Amino acid sequence: MESTILVVDDETSIRESFKLIFSDKYHLLQAASGEGAIKQIADHSVDVAYLDIRMPGMDGIETLKRLKELSPQTQVVMVTAVNDVQRASEAIKLGAFNYVVKPFDVDFILGLTKDLLIRKGMLSAFAEGSKYDCLPPFIKGIEKIEEMTLSDDWILISGEPGVEKEWVAHYIHQQSKETKPFIVFEVERKPQSLIEKELFGLVGGNTVADIRREPGITEEAGTIFIDNIEYLPRALQNKIVKIPSRLICGSSVNQQELDIEKSLKDRLLKNIIHIPPLRARAADISVIFDYFFDKALREHVSFVRKISPEARDILTSYSWPGNIEELRVVLDRLVLICQNSVIKPENLPLNILISSSDVHSLPLEEVYSEFETGFIKLLLEKNSNNRLKTSQMLGIQPRVLDTKI
Repeated sequence: MESTILVVDDETSIRESFKLIFSDKYHLLQAASGEGAIKQIADHSVDVAYLDIRMPGMDGIETLKRLKELSPQTQVVMVTAVNDVQRASEAIKLGAFNYVVKPFDVDFILGLTKDLLIRKGMLSAFAEGSKYDCLPPFIKGIEKIEEMTLSDDWILISGEPGVEKEWVAHYIHQQSKETKPFIVFEVERKPQSLIEKELFGLVGGNTVADIRREPGITEEAGTIFIDNIEYLPRALQNKIVKIPSRLICGSSVNQQELDIEKSLKDRLLKNIIHIPPLRARAADISVIFDYFFDKALREHVSFVRKISPEARDILTSYSWPGNIEELRVVLDRLVLICQNSVIKPENLPLNILISSSDVHSLPLEEVYSEFETGFIKLLLEKNSNNRLKTSQMLGIQPRVLDTKI
């Protein structure tokens, strides 16, 4: 995705010089005044701004202050004459990253711009969170993933609830050349007005001095992941096809039954990645199990040091109707709750034990524990108290779920 550079200078010759430098490399915006710069910032997502200090009307220092209010992550470089270096230093204290003195070196400007674009991507990376610090190796084996890292095409990731759609989307983003951040956007249980504001931003104010801009994530993100895309309001589906970011969507609905606007559907269905359920990946289960068990041990303070062969056999042979998400939650919960150094069969959730062929060998008083109630409550909380989704993840009927909490 092309980065956006804003050049603000009242001298036409300076703006033309920047145009020659950037025109075939970046999306270039220009303004001849501070007021014009504020309007550009309000209407566009700007990555880097080159801002002249001395301009009639709203000067560079005042423009910098307003620019940083409207778009804090825009990287600003002040453009100055030699006798303005003192004011350029003042601008740095107000949030500018650097300054350049006229006349400037072309190679220096190009190098500085590249560094600033990388820096902006790093500053935005908080949106990615720490979930992906170490991507599991088994993700790379899923069909078509490596192919999709080589393009910026939009993608639909299909699969049952609980499969690693979000992990796959992030891996594709991470392996691409995109420097802007990966952002996960939730659409379920949100009013349309809030979804529209968060996605596309908000601009308000009747005069230049009053303009207030809240950029949407479609401007800030390099890649946006939206699971359950069918829940995005239809009024916004035609609007989202025009965004500059890469869109990767997830859905548990069969692609023939996916009920979304044609403009969005046509674009997503060109590239489909299907993630099989965990029960269909017997060859991977040991690797997946070890990854999440080791991860839980690293992340939590616990008595647990290992899991008994018997308990491991039960867990790795379980069908996992909630897929990797259920597996991850169960292992996290076991590591947190178990009071012994070794996890044994009697520590496992009741629904998993019941499905095991070894259940007859365990006394009832050992099988029935507080783990089951705690585990179900944890899933309910994660699913925003959605009993139907939780019961599907557990492989039980909703009415049975109600008797267990």
